Amino acid sequence: MASLDVEALLVQFFGGFGLRTFGGDLPPRFEETGPLPVVRVIALPGGELARAWNGPRLADRAEVDVDVFGADDEQTADAAARVQNLTEQLAGAGISVLRAPAFTRRPDWNDKIRRRGAVLTLATR
Repeated sequence: MASLDVEALLVQFFGGFGLRTFGGDLPPRFEETGPLPVVRVIALPGGELARAWNGPRLADRAEVDVDVFGADDEQTADAAARVQNLTEQLAGAGISVLRAPAFTRRPDWNDKIRRRGAVLTLATR
């Protein structure tokens, strides 16, 4: 069983709803080269979720760190709530949502950008 590339899947999924989304590292000066808000998705180590008795792996658990960057607290909170709500629509195509917590404030990278984030837990088949 080949594992899904959840990072690429989420970049495409959120991008399909008009959110400027990146996987992995953000491009330099991302806040100056395009509109905010910006979503960043990073796949974290996951693990096996289910296995057939003496057989193949049936499902994996994928952990994904998602950051939302915005120009101010209101824009960042609104975009984070939108990402959380969109996450609930992921079901299907070999993926289901196990945990989609509320996005909380994370340390800002500079005085011009605000950040919120959460770690999503997904099951993939």
